[in-house]
Order: sequence, then C-alpha cells, then structure tokens
Amino acid sequence: MDNPRTLHGETLQPYRKITIINAVSRRRTGQIFSASAVVGDEVLQEETVEGAYAIVGAHITNEDAIFPSVRFRIVRQDAWANLSGLMMEHGIDGPNKGQVAIRYTLPDRLTVPLAGESGTVSLVPEAVVSPPRVAGAYILTKTWFEVEAANGVTVRSASTKFITSASSLLTMLFAKDCPPSAFEVKDPDSRRWCSVYMPGFALDSTDVWSPKADDRPLMTREELGLESIALWFSVVERLTPLPQMIANSVDAGDRTVQNLLLELATAAEGVHRRLYPDRRVLSDEERDQALKAIDGLDVVASARQALHNAMRTYLWEPSYPQRIKALAADVAAVVPGVTGKTSRWSNAIVNARIGFAHGMTRSSSEDEIITFHILHGSLRWLLTARLLLEAGISPNDLSTSFARFERYSQFLRQSRRSLPRIYGDETK
Repeated sequence: MDNPRTLHGETLQPYRKITIINAVSRRRTGQIFSASAVVGDEVLQEETVEGAYAIVGAHITNEDAIFPSVRFRIVRQDAWANLSGLMMEHGIDGPNKGQVAIRYTLPDRLTVPLAGESGTVSLVPEAVVSPPRVAGAYILTKTWFEVEAANGVTVRSASTKFITSASSLLTMLFAKDCPPSAFEVKDPDSRRWCSVYMPGFALDSTDVWSPKADDRPLMTREELGLESIALWFSVVERLTPLPQMIANSVDAGDRTVQNLLLELATAAEGVHRRLYPDRRVLSDEERDQALKAIDGLDVVASARQALHNAMRTYLWEPSYPQRIKALAADVAAVVPGVTGKTSRWSNAIVNARIGFAHGMTRSSSEDEIITFHILHGSLRWLLTARLLLEAGISPNDLSTSFARFERYSQFLRQSRRSLPRIYGDETK
C-alpha cells in the first residue's frame, strides 16, 4: 500500500485540474493490454485512488493550503433563508383580466462580521433560470453561505468550524437531518471557485425540486438573524463536540433510544460545565476547611485519602442532578412545558442516566421505552433552546418560535398523553 500523498491530475472532458489529498492507490491494472484510454501516443492504465478529499479546479500543495474564502450549502438551507425574489400580480379586471405577471429580482447579498475574529459571513443568493418550454419555465433562487476569513482557512478547518456548525444548527431548527450538500473554495491564484468533494455530503433535492414546500423551521433566517449565525460559529467552537452530539440525535433511527438518551444526558452535563466552568457549591475557603477536617478524621489512611481526593476533585462542584435542574431553570420560562413537572423530570433523567451508565438497566418494557423516547425528546428541545440562547437569540423571540413550532407541539401532546405523571395534570 502506498504512503498517502498529494496527487495532481487533470480530467479529460471537460479539462479541469484536480487535486486529491492524502491519496492512496487502491487498485491498478498493471497490464499493457488493459488500457482504459489512449491520448495521442500514450496508453493510459486504469488506477483507483482513494483520498481524504478532492478539489476540482486547482492544484494545491497539500492539506495545509490556505484559502481566502469558502462557500457551502446545507440541505433545507433555501427553505430557511426564504429569499425567493419573486413577485406575482393577477389581472382581476380591465384589459389585464386573466393575465398573470411574474417579476423576479435577485435578492441582495446579506453580510455580517464574524464573531471573535476578522472576517465576514454572507448569505449569497444565486438565480437559476430555465429557458421557456412548452410546459412552462422556472426561476429558482438558491443560496450559499460564504465565509471570508482575514487569515484564510484550510479545507479541514472550514469543514469543522463553519460547515459542520451550520449543518448542526439547521438540523436543530428543522428537527430533521440537514447535512452539507456542496462545498467550494476560492483558488487564491485564479480567484475561481473550486468544488470540494469529501465524505458526509448529500444531494439536496428538498428545496428547489420538491413538489411541496418543506416544513417550517423553528426559526427562519429573518427570525434568527445572520448575526446569530456568525455568533453560532464561535459558540460551537467553544462547546464542540456537544452541539454536534445534540444535532446527531435528531434523526438517528438506526440507534436505540437508550443509547440516544444516555448520550444526551451526558451532553447535558457537558453543556452546563462548559457554560458555567466556575460554578461551585463550596467556596475555595470552604473546600480548604473541609480538606483540613478530613485530614483530621480518625479513620484508616486509605479511607481518609479517598475522601481527600473526592473533595479536591468533584465533591465541591455541583452534582449531576444540580446541573440538570440548573439547565431546566435556564430554559423553563423560555420553552414552557419542556420539562413538565421539573422535579419529577430531573429525577427521571438522573435515574435513567445512572441506570444506563452503570449497567443497572437491562431489558426495558414497552412503557419504559415510551418514557425514554419522551425524556430524550425533552432533553433535545431543552439543549437546543439553551444553545440558541447562547447564540444571542432573545428569550421572547425563542419562546414565540417554540409556541408555534408544530414539531414541538406534537412532542407536548404525546408527552401529556403517554407520560402524564410528568407532563399531565396529576399531582400524586
């Protein structure tokens, strides 16, 4: 097997430069009579090459190449952006009766500064216009997220910092999987956009080709604001991989609900720790007093050392139940009903996490499976709301969005019906 290398080549029809990063040869013919093509006097042999990613349109040096700008698209992005540019007028009476006039104006580019660094993030509309046909014609507006960074970015850093972050956000907003669908970098020499092909991308037919409108997201571009997108990138960078874990739990039909609930219950603790790194139940002085008292206990040395280590490392920090209740308090007023009766909800979350993490929960009944589904959903909505608050969304705007979001309303209806002890009107 070859060592990974940067491979430069050209496509034949049409002619385009291509670079494959960390390329490894997987298969080659090795026989003169198995030529795959003939160019001039040269006989080309067939070889299968696999790499980390490929860039079509430029030859770059290696994976550390810096690009001044990148742009990308996410599945359902156009439905979220809501930039059509179309206006339609119906002739009701007079000489224009029965006529329909459609006017199209390409929407303006929207640009805001990046948060915490020099650069900008833009939402760039692009028109797709078909020629007239017997059956009609179409005008489509698709959009690109475009990032210009003062210090430039590599393909890998752009993928993790911007593309994955935007994908996670739209997945949370639509409560549906929204993977990236296109990625381009601007060649610093030619200033042309070059396509990047890498794993994890999906074809997007949800926005421009779908015969019906997509479901409305929790917050559209107008409601969220592009400024929050810029801040979201820095939030994800600070909290990674927790936002990605939350987004990955949205559409995970091939995983058990026990696995999903344990993952989100763990992510919840991580979110609280990252957002409140200095939160303590004891002051430094109180901790030091406790340590001195432990040193003076009349117990065996091994027990005294165990208590001493516990106090130094975790006993003076909030417990897991305290962290869960604190997150619930952060969101309760913004997303009414998400935790039902909060004390019962937090106890259920804590018990489920302990049971899964310590192997105490083995087989589960049908009622327990339903409970796990509801608890998982509640954690996902709660953590989504908490991260959106961290990205600068006002509590009032977020509360309004949740109140009219049908998928959240469905969750509440199911929870009240299937888990009345936490979400119903029971008091016992």
